[in-house]
Amino acid sequence: MFIGVHLWFQILLLAFATVPAAAHLNALSGHLIDIVAQSDVAIVGVVTKPASLSPGGKELTIDVGSVLLGELTEKTLKAQTSVRLAMGERQVIFLKREPFGYRCVQPSGTRFQAAPEDDADYRRVVNAIHIALQLPPDQQIQPLRAALIPALRSASMSLRYHAALDLGSLTHSGHELTAEERTQIEAIRSAAGVDPALRPILDALLSPGGP
Repeated sequence: MFIGVHLWFQILLLAFATVPAAAHLNALSGHLIDIVAQSDVAIVGVVTKPASLSPGGKELTIDVGSVLLGELTEKTLKAQTSVRLAMGERQVIFLKREPFGYRCVQPSGTRFQAAPEDDADYRRVVNAIHIALQLPPDQQIQPLRAALIPALRSASMSLRYHAALDLGSLTHSGHELTAEERTQIEAIRSAAGVDPALRPILDALLSPGGP
């Protein structure tokens, strides 16, 4: 079932409230940054066979539509997962290579629905996050925000809300927005076509002290 914007908003506000002020970048468990950090491959795919119980967890069969991150030659693959992924839904799936094959790394309840026109945004954001994470930790914050801020304009609700969540976490952990970043977010906040449910989240980002 598609998550409504009001539920997304409540989830985001709760997340902002519960991230400790001293949270380290690498402790953003369950967020897009952390998911990309764990992944060897990110694909757009469709689950064509439901999960079946196995000693290692659940195994999915996935038809691969396109590769967003990493290298992959398979057009169909099997992946172990401990979470439920919807069948028949075109979505971004993050995978880690293991000795047995592939394992889905996104946590339970984290879905990245993707229409074909969303692929370019996902590819750009995921690769920019991956590149930023190769830098020394003290140099990662601004490149990560440079990857996430444009995603606030994405047509994909999943992508723009995960981007807002991660931006809030980065700001809450003591990394204040630069003047240029504030200007960019303010422009998105005031744009006529912005998702109304996103505006309060952007207000929280722009408020003194961040979320």
